[in-house]
Amino acid sequence: MLLRPSPRITTFLFSVLALLAFAANSILARLALGSGEIDAAGFTMVRLLSAIVMLTILLSVKHQSHSIRAVKAKSSWFSALMLFIYACSFSFAYISLDTATGALVLFAAVQITMVIKNHLQGNR
Repeated sequence: MLLRPSPRITTFLFSVLALLAFAANSILARLALGSGEIDAAGFTMVRLLSAIVMLTILLSVKHQSHSIRAVKAKSSWFSALMLFIYACSFSFAYISLDTATGALVLFAAVQITMVIKNHLQGNR
């Protein structure tokens, strides 16, 4: 019989994983943009195109495993525009910011956005 971790441990582990992903994202962006092998616009395009490919794969797998229910994606042009602005800002900022500052700004911006969105929706 498998033991399930407590919700607190699970939350802690996922939080650590998210923080490590943010840090790794910053380091990889610095490595890609710092060497001059690719410019910020090209880097943004690679990131967005790879995200499209990955989401398409995930949705097709989800659709096959849940063939009874149709997969409905909630989408909006506003969300797509915000993602594009985020990706461009991130790429161009990493040309002039050092890695630690960029990671801090990125993490803070994401957290502030989530708090404001929840507040506007009436959540505590």
